[in-house]
Amino acid sequence: MEDDNNKMTKGGNQYAMIWNYYNHVDEVKNYFGGAATMDDLAESDADKLKRQELLRTNLVLKVDPPANDRGIDVLKLFRFIQKYFVDDISHKYEWYALRRFLDRNKLLQACDNVEFANHMNQKEWYGHAKKSCEANEMNTYNFLLSTTPENWPDCQIPYGSRAKPQGLKLLYKSYHALEDNKKEIDI
Repeated sequence: MEDDNNKMTKGGNQYAMIWNYYNHVDEVKNYFGGAATMDDLAESDADKLKRQELLRTNLVLKVDPPANDRGIDVLKLFRFIQKYFVDDISHKYEWYALRRFLDRNKLLQACDNVEFANHMNQKEWYGHAKKSCEANEMNTYNFLLSTTPENWPDCQIPYGSRAKPQGLKLLYKSYHALEDNKKEIDI
């Protein structure tokens, strides 16, 4: 009888421990070879709404809805830019690095700095950024169009330009933060 009580207590403790675990874990994965359920694969309503909002307000990016296997998922691109660029931006002119990254990776439609800034400053996109995208600030670095980003830190700044050597280094750093992580968006 005593052994039965010990087994029940031990079993009860295990049950309580498992119950406690499941109540504190947000998501439990099935690693036992079973296929994922449709609920596991379904996209959240918030993600669907955000994706639709991004597609509706897109002015300059070459993106496709995720149902199309070709192209970039706009929501994935939005989150990538937020993570590797917008969260770390410290100067308005840094948006030039993002523009060049998108252009070099064929993700940008033909547009000028004004159109690009208008797109990025939309509330649906990055209107919340601590430094807004300003065409005039990006125009300061348009002389870099004739060189590759790898050479930016060593570029000769044209006479009369507001550009600074530390700005060239920061653009280089911002550009490569995106370039070094682009595998996350499958380009």
